[in-house]
Amino acid sequence: TTLNLFFISASFCKKETDKISEADVVIEITYAPKHSGGSLDRVLNVDQTSLFSLFLNWKFPIFLDLEEIDNFVLSIPNLIDEDVPDGVDETENIEIRKEGKPRAFAFTVKDHLEIGRNHEIDMEAGVRITGSRFKVLRNDIAHLQRALINFMIDTHVDEHGYEEVYVPYIVNKNSLLGTGQLPKFEEDLFKINNESNFYLTSTAEVPVTNLFRDEILESKQLPLKYVCHTPCFRSEAGSYGKDTRGIMRLHQFEKVELVQAVEATDSDDALEELTNHAENILKN
Repeated sequence: TTLNLFFISASFCKKETDKISEADVVIEITYAPKHSGGSLDRVLNVDQTSLFSLFLNWKFPIFLDLEEIDNFVLSIPNLIDEDVPDGVDETENIEIRKEGKPRAFAFTVKDHLEIGRNHEIDMEAGVRITGSRFKVLRNDIAHLQRALINFMIDTHVDEHGYEEVYVPYIVNKNSLLGTGQLPKFEEDLFKINNESNFYLTSTAEVPVTNLFRDEILESKQLPLKYVCHTPCFRSEAGSYGKDTRGIMRLHQFEKVELVQAVEATDSDDALEELTNHAENILKN
């Protein structure tokens, strides 16, 4: 059998002077993607016999940087679905559907900060309390935020069949690894400065999805549908000078998250259902 190999781990440990037989070598891990740089930069296409010959030509013991291997594998992104059209950037996005017509105004439209300038959205107080990119909401705006959160959760529970969950706002490193935030987005996370490997959650997706971690779900349990509200904390380390007035550029903001666990064969339908549920909030 032909093997597409890259990183190789073997379940044997011999002294350099020991004679190695082919039976001593058991392949445990193989990776196909190409790695750039360092002594690990090997991409092979060999059969078992050639692979064994390769081991004989190496000096023993073999030392592999397992952390480097793990970080590389964890940084491999999800594969793009075949239905996704090619495009250079967001200007080539395809509009699938539109709801209603944009309103026309006879006056210059103000953004949210201009509307909230009378201390309803108090950025100066946020700077005073914490630092830049934090806010204080007052009066009607604070009430509106709380009402929107309740409206979204109630709609998803009462009309869309979700179970509401309340989760910790602090998550551990394994949770962030499980959802792909680490290692790629380490700079965009707020890490708690102690030895616990705790982080402020960047999205409710992290703690909610990790409800399934280390669990085996039976088909009869599916689908599982969760809705959850959390504040989200992001350092946005690489966003200096970009969209600084937008809500996603704040270090702290609120989000209501939808998570479903379904059979793999039902994943496309679940994605459409999730999208429709989010659309219904905007339509209402």
